[in-house]
Amino acid sequence: MNSQLIDAPGGAPLEADRQLAWLREELRRTNPSDATRLLIFQHQPYFLASPDEGDEYFNIRGESRAVYLELFREAGVDAVFAGHYHRNAYGRDGDVEMITTGPVGRPLGDDPSGLRIVKIGRASLEHEYLRLRAP
Repeated sequence: MNSQLIDAPGGAPLEADRQLAWLREELRRTNPSDATRLLIFQHQPYFLASPDEGDEYFNIRGESRAVYLELFREAGVDAVFAGHYHRNAYGRDGDVEMITTGPVGRPLGDDPSGLRIVKIGRASLEHEYLRLRAP
């Protein structure tokens, strides 16, 4: 997903509307019996810890956040993966897990540079952040 269109659609309102219409159609067409997991990937997270947290630079504004999170809950989305925060963060909105992964370079918090390994199984979704070792 293009999260910039979700957070600040004013610069490209037609593209933002098209993306939302496309997402609604894709989620509507998804047959849960055909999908092992429903995952969303985008740059900016909807929230860092809680879906009702205040708006800030690192999350998507509450008004847009509410629209998309409702779609995800209704469709049975398992997780949203994002970055942007330059540190790791985790939260939940019901059954939807929000996973924000720190960067390979230029971490801003206590988490070291690293990457996330995701394992998808029929009955499981596992992920682990692996730190990179300095040379």
